[in-house]
Amino acid sequence: MADHRWHGGGPNDPGDDSAQTTHLLGQLPASYGSGGSYQGTASNGGATSLDGSAEDSASVLAVNVNGLPHDKDAIPLFPTASAMPANQGESLLNRQKTKRLVCLDALRGVAILGMVFVNAAEFTGPLAWIGHSQWNGLHFADFVMPLFLVSMGAALSVKYVARTRTRTAASVAKHVGIRTLSLCLWGIFIKNWDGGKPMELHTLRLPSVLGRLGITYFVVAMLILLLPRRIPAQLQQTSLVRALPEVAEFFWLWVVTLAVLIVYLCVVFGLDVPGCGRGYLGPGGLDKGGRFFNCTGGATGYVDRVVFTPNHLMDHGQPAAPCRALKCHSYDPMGLLGVIPSVLQTLLGFTSGRVLKTQAPERRIRRLVLWAVILGGIGAVLAVSRAVPICKPLWSVSYVSVTTAVAFVLLALLHAVTEAPYRWRGGILAIVGKNSLALYIFSELCVRPLLNSFSHHGKTLYTVVYQEFFDNADYFHSRNLGNAVWGTLNVLLVVLFGYYLHRKNKIFKL
Repeated sequence: MADHRWHGGGPNDPGDDSAQTTHLLGQLPASYGSGGSYQGTASNGGATSLDGSAEDSASVLAVNVNGLPHDKDAIPLFPTASAMPANQGESLLNRQKTKRLVCLDALRGVAILGMVFVNAAEFTGPLAWIGHSQWNGLHFADFVMPLFLVSMGAALSVKYVARTRTRTAASVAKHVGIRTLSLCLWGIFIKNWDGGKPMELHTLRLPSVLGRLGITYFVVAMLILLLPRRIPAQLQQTSLVRALPEVAEFFWLWVVTLAVLIVYLCVVFGLDVPGCGRGYLGPGGLDKGGRFFNCTGGATGYVDRVVFTPNHLMDHGQPAAPCRALKCHSYDPMGLLGVIPSVLQTLLGFTSGRVLKTQAPERRIRRLVLWAVILGGIGAVLAVSRAVPICKPLWSVSYVSVTTAVAFVLLALLHAVTEAPYRWRGGILAIVGKNSLALYIFSELCVRPLLNSFSHHGKTLYTVVYQEFFDNADYFHSRNLGNAVWGTLNVLLVVLFGYYLHRKNKIFKL
């Protein structure tokens, strides 16, 4: 009997897995599973790729530098079962069906544990670097979300090209749409949940972390699905194509993304914002002596205030926590225009997945480090020249470049220790990484109530941690020590739940 599973390669998908998969927004059809491909047997005895072309059901789709199915004269970018002896090809297919990229699970594990820790409390004083930066600059928490985007892009890439079978573009688009809707709805619910109190529609926060992931996933997945993979003939033999095969393989995807990025930059620097002028990228409020008091985020913030209105942004238009001292207001770091640089970051993650998929094992780490050096250099030049400051709230291009470079270095390190000769299985990082988004929801909705279910002399655990243990110390140190303890308790509870899911062999998907 044929095994029919669509592997969507979404935010929680590192590859194939035999674990039970449960969708958190209703039960999707049984044909949906986990990973990056749809597996099945076509009615004609073969298989059909996403662009409708038929291929041998015993082979893996091969693509030459022109992006087309290989012929006898083409040199594939990655091996195919049909190009090997029968037993070797069968062995390759079996490995591809069952093997997960542990480094991607571990990368997601780093992201989710970091996010849980920094979301638990606001660090101040000498430990303010743990939380988010006020505006420009980089703190520890500013690296967390980019890790999710890079790993999401890599997951889309790992199984997508080599394992797409027997699904029409319409059915794949339907699956992508369902997953996007699931992520957006969960994001809105989490950001507006207040212990069971009725949600007020006129102050419902619309942008969210999961919403940003969902919309970015939708855009990238649809571009990959619909755009041609053919490289213009005049470019096929150029040195650029030979130097960057992971880019050349999806030439038009890069062309469209970069074209949209140029339009985005024109809007950010060229839109004449009423009362603010053009090109302002600061936090408003008290910045620059208060001359741009109502201009938080410049064009980016203005677009969000027009589209969503302040009542539907973070803190309902009040100063956001990271830049409260500057009195910045009416701004949401998960807003609309930030989707475009997020798409760029996910595409870069997609490229890292192609490196892991198509490059020889001895070259993968070198390629990832090379990409990291290039991206880090671009980000440094933009930031040092002050042309585009590193700014997480704006999701600036320099921020994307630098954080992606760090993500690539971390991915290279994790890949090095999880492959031969070390073959570390990722430990607790890989365990929680398999269910990263489900654990994020668990941390946002359940962890604090569960921890506060433990009481001491009528006081909640939160009150005990912050007041009873550290009242006699200096404020900054006592508050930060309480934050560290509370954040660690949050992480431990998430780890325990992740381990429980691992032992039950369950993977929850959004």
